[in-house]
Amino acid sequence: MIEIEYNKEEIREKYKELFEHSLDLIYVHNLNGNILDASDLTLITLGMEREDIPNISFIDLLDKENLNKAKDVTKEIRSTGKQSAQIADN
Repeated sequence: MIEIEYNKEEIREKYKELFEHSLDLIYVHNLNGNILDASDLTLITLGMEREDIPNISFIDLLDKENLNKAKDVTKEIRSTGKQSAQIADN
Protein backbone atom coordinates (compact mmCIF):
# COMPACT_ATOMS: atom_id res chain seq x y z
CA MET A 1 0.00 0.00 0.00
CA ILE A 2 1.24 3.48 -0.87
CA GLU A 3 1.29 5.92 2.03
CA ILE A 4 0.47 9.49 1.00
CA GLU A 5 2.49 12.13 2.81
CA TYR A 6 0.43 14.87 4.45
CA ASN A 7 1.83 18.38 4.00
CA LYS A 8 0.17 20.28 6.84
CA GLU A 9 1.39 23.72 5.77
CA GLU A 10 0.22 23.27 2.19
CA ILE A 11 -3.22 21.98 3.20
CA ARG A 12 -3.62 24.62 5.92
CA GLU A 13 -2.86 27.39 3.41
CA LYS A 14 -5.15 25.97 0.73
CA TYR A 15 -8.07 25.47 3.12
CA LYS A 16 -7.26 28.27 5.57
CA GLU A 17 -10.76 29.77 5.67
CA LEU A 18 -12.33 26.36 6.13
CA PHE A 19 -10.04 25.41 9.03
CA GLU A 20 -10.40 28.78 10.75
CA HIS A 21 -14.04 29.69 10.23
CA SER A 22 -16.10 26.56 9.66
CA LEU A 23 -18.66 25.64 12.29
CA ASP A 24 -18.08 21.98 11.38
CA LEU A 25 -15.53 19.80 13.11
CA ILE A 26 -12.72 19.34 10.61
CA TYR A 27 -9.93 16.83 10.87
CA VAL A 28 -7.61 15.03 8.50
CA HIS A 29 -6.70 11.41 9.11
CA ASN A 30 -4.87 8.67 7.31
CA LEU A 31 -6.34 5.28 6.41
CA ASN A 32 -5.03 3.85 9.68
CA GLY A 33 -7.26 6.23 11.64
CA ASN A 34 -4.46 8.47 12.93
CA ILE A 35 -5.43 12.13 13.14
CA LEU A 36 -2.94 14.25 11.19
CA ASP A 37 -4.49 17.68 11.70
CA ALA A 38 -7.63 19.24 13.17
CA SER A 39 -9.32 22.59 13.30
CA ASP A 40 -9.28 24.55 16.54
CA LEU A 41 -13.02 23.96 16.95
CA THR A 42 -12.47 20.21 16.70
CA LEU A 43 -9.78 20.30 19.37
CA ILE A 44 -11.92 22.45 21.67
CA THR A 45 -14.89 20.10 21.24
CA LEU A 46 -12.73 17.06 21.99
CA GLY A 47 -11.10 18.83 24.95
CA MET A 48 -7.64 18.38 23.45
CA GLU A 49 -4.63 20.50 22.62
CA ARG A 50 -2.81 20.71 19.30
CA GLU A 51 0.11 18.83 20.88
CA ASP A 52 -2.25 15.85 21.40
CA ILE A 53 -2.82 15.35 17.66
CA PRO A 54 -0.08 12.74 17.14
CA ASN A 55 -1.73 10.64 19.87
CA ILE A 56 -5.33 10.88 18.61
CA SER A 57 -6.96 8.13 16.60
CA PHE A 58 -10.52 8.50 15.38
CA ILE A 59 -10.91 4.82 16.26
CA ASP A 60 -10.82 5.84 19.93
CA LEU A 61 -13.46 8.53 19.37
CA LEU A 62 -16.20 6.41 17.77
CA ASP A 63 -18.82 4.17 19.29
CA LYS A 64 -18.99 0.56 18.08
CA GLU A 65 -21.63 1.17 15.37
CA ASN A 66 -19.83 4.15 13.85
CA LEU A 67 -16.49 2.38 14.14
CA ASN A 68 -17.85 -0.49 12.05
CA LYS A 69 -19.15 1.97 9.43
CA ALA A 70 -15.75 3.71 9.35
CA LYS A 71 -13.98 0.37 8.90
CA ASP A 72 -16.26 -0.50 5.97
CA VAL A 73 -15.61 2.86 4.29
CA THR A 74 -11.86 2.51 4.87
CA LYS A 75 -11.88 -0.93 3.23
CA GLU A 76 -13.78 0.51 0.28
CA ILE A 77 -11.35 3.40 -0.12
CA ARG A 78 -8.36 1.07 0.07
CA SER A 79 -9.79 -1.27 -2.57
CA THR A 80 -11.36 1.25 -4.98
CA GLY A 81 -9.55 4.50 -4.22
CA LYS A 82 -12.78 6.34 -3.35
CA GLN A 83 -15.87 6.35 -1.18
CA SER A 84 -19.06 5.55 -3.10
CA ALA A 85 -21.60 7.19 -0.77
CA GLN A 86 -21.78 9.52 2.19
CA ILE A 87 -22.57 7.83 5.50
CA ALA A 88 -25.60 9.41 7.13
CA ASP A 89 -25.73 9.92 10.88
CA ASN A 90 -28.67 8.31 12.60
